Amino acid sequence: MYDKLDAGKIGSLLLDAWNTPEIICRIVEYQSYPQFAPPEEVPGNYREAVAILHVAHICCDYLGGIAEEEALCAFSDEYMDLLNLESKSIFDLMSTHIVPSLCKKIDVFPDYAREFILKNADM
Repeated sequence: MYDKLDAGKIGSLLLDAWNTPEIICRIVEYQSYPQFAPPEEVPGNYREAVAILHVAHICCDYLGGIAEEEALCAFSDEYMDLLNLESKSIFDLMSTHIVPSLCKKIDVFPDYAREFILKNADM
């Protein structure tokens, strides 16, 4: 039964109960939409933030060892278009933007995160 619950909706309800700003509650609520719906299905106020979160999830999966093809969803390209990304390649995004940015701030991370980032720094 637990696996049938909508984690995004439950998360948004909890955040709302904790008086979290409305925009954050809705972004959490819609975070799984990119897996099954095009960007037009996400309300306009939250669309860009949901797209950013979607790409962040893909990058996290990719860093965790999931192949790019497996990390992408049917609508990933549309969400990336929404963000005007130069390349839709997760490898390119990671190697030219994400990992270099993380490496610049390496000293602020705990040891386990530093090790993980440095392990992936040679992308």
